[in-house]
Amino acid sequence: MKIFLNHCHVAPEGTFSRSDPAMGSLRGLRQMTRQLGVTRAVALAPFMQCMPNDTWYQNQLPDEAACNEWLYNTLREYPEMRAFITINPKNPEAEKILERYARKGFKGIKLHPPVFQIGLDDPSVESFCAKAEAIGLPLLIHTGSHGWHPERYRPSLIGALAAKHKRLKIVVEHMGGRNFYEEALEIVAKHENCYAGLTSTLRAVTGNNRPDVSAGLENSSYLAPERITELIARVGCRRIIYGTDYPFNNAAMTASDLEHIQAWPISAEEKAYILGQTLEELLDAEKS
Repeated sequence: MKIFLNHCHVAPEGTFSRSDPAMGSLRGLRQMTRQLGVTRAVALAPFMQCMPNDTWYQNQLPDEAACNEWLYNTLREYPEMRAFITINPKNPEAEKILERYARKGFKGIKLHPPVFQIGLDDPSVESFCAKAEAIGLPLLIHTGSHGWHPERYRPSLIGALAAKHKRLKIVVEHMGGRNFYEEALEIVAKHENCYAGLTSTLRAVTGNNRPDVSAGLENSSYLAPERITELIARVGCRRIIYGTDYPFNNAAMTASDLEHIQAWPISAEEKAYILGQTLEELLDAEKS
């Protein structure tokens, strides 16, 4: 089975760990995919806000355009990877950046409301979605409780965007987590242009690869097995996408997830859709 991993965070070497520079880099991602026998992966452009107090990082990537340009330039050495634009809709240049990197071959967009501190009901998000719809790039939106104001990025707000922009493909990432799962399920079930993202949802306790944070943290994105069963029954496997959340989930954690999915009582075809076929069709990725 060919596996196409979604949701991989990457940044310049040394960003996530000075002692292990490959961690969270494209080099480290390639090492993990080859170790796991993964065919391709989606690399997300780094956040400008990734380490707001780290001048070393800020000097390398001083603004959002630089974050996306770094990925574009570095990705040339990694043809098996696909790139997603990371941009705050409040950036006055956001729509121009979307157009620029769509032309450069980026395949989608990552929107993280709590990191950007922007509500999905902000007027700038509406025009941002209209531009994404017009240029034909899918939008991956973080949901769940991740600090800031969770009510400003709850799944019902995605439903309003999906209803207005019916040609815009939206991945409801983390499926609302523990706190907003039911709402996320209703939105994905109702709107055929919405997809269920299973990144970081399969373990009650997760690790964290940052060296200054201990492993064994409660996972607010965890979905219990009965919820996964319900999701498959309501939505179908052709609108479910597994993601890894590399490097916060490392090779061992990702391998555990893949083994877990392979053990689900569904057909091999359904597993193939969850593990990459749906993502490939969504991105219209080149078959290999």
